[in-house]
Amino acid sequence: MSGEQFEVTPHTSSVIEVVDALAKGDTVVTVFPLDGQRVAGPEVRRVVDEAGRVSIEMVAADFNAGQTLADLPRVDRE
Repeated sequence: MSGEQFEVTPHTSSVIEVVDALAKGDTVVTVFPLDGQRVAGPEVRRVVDEAGRVSIEMVAADFNAGQTLADLPRVDRE
């Protein structure tokens, strides 16, 4: 992984799980496939819109693979 190591094995998480992790002060990064490997993408941060809704967004970084949060796997809650 180009010298980077993850503290926790990368796994799929719902947005609410990411928001909760960020609220606890954890650092959360996106993980994308690149050349047959999983690589760390940009960090995400918690954002609150004008209506008070909490969500996440990627923090701008030098990750130039053209990926967005929409490219990550979708987790449907039942």
